[in-house]
Amino acid sequence: MLHRYLEVTGVHAAATSITKGESWGVTDDIVTFGMDAEEYYPHTGEEASGLRICNFIESRRKILMWELHEKAFGGLAVKLVGHNPGMAG
Repeated sequence: MLHRYLEVTGVHAAATSITKGESWGVTDDIVTFGMDAEEYYPHTGEEASGLRICNFIESRRKILMWELHEKAFGGLAVKLVGHNPGMAG
């Protein structure tokens, strides 16, 4: 279905990982991850928190199911990484 959609619309698909590309059957254009996990400190277990990596949350709250995300983490601290102008911190 994806390949038919691409053909009909004349658009190009790029996958965000080799695994995702293989699952879509799109292996000619893979956009590698933009961060290196080795640059982050290792988990120490001292702090219970969540991590969300996302851009422009305020304008995409509904499609990102942001309310569900907030409920899922309950009272845990959540570190947000991304470009989110207008959000404090």
